[in-house]
Amino acid sequence: MPVRATREPEPDRLRRNWNEILQELLVTQTGSQTVAGFLLRLPFQQRVNELGTFQVSV
Repeated sequence: MPVRATREPEPDRLRRNWNEILQELLVTQTGSQTVAGFLLRLPFQQRVNELGTFQVSV
């Protein structure tokens, strides 16, 4: 038996799509905050003076 596709009303579809975009934005924001915090922490480590030129540039 073929499955019948139910048509979602336009306002409901737009609302659902908007909520999905907002959820993805929240995940992206959290990830970028984590990366920024890690990168800001590196220069203040005690061992940064022991790094070579290549390691500092990376």
